[in-house]
Amino acid sequence: MSIKYFRSDAGNYLGAYGEGVDVPDGAIECDAPPHALCKWNGSGWDEYVPPVALDPNDVNEFASIAEATEATPKKRLFVVSKGDDAGVYLNRPSGVLKIADLT
Repeated sequence: MSIKYFRSDAGNYLGAYGEGVDVPDGAIECDAPPHALCKWNGSGWDEYVPPVALDPNDVNEFASIAEATEATPKKRLFVVSKGDDAGVYLNRPSGVLKIADLT
């Protein structure tokens, strides 16, 4: 049995289908992606970058810094889940950088 791979016009991978199986309307045959969440860029698959896994134990770490009980966060990424400072933060040598708001 031969397997064929398909993507949507928007570049989303739709899956692998065997011979004789109906594929979704508008499906475009393509090479197999390296990961099912890759996006087609018009000439090939973009590299898949997994989402950042945040440690739920870091939720109050920013508060402890603000209260001066800790000098710097222990983790590279941490989350402040409540208040005016709610967001995702990156700890870097030059200081803490807010990289996303939580709404």
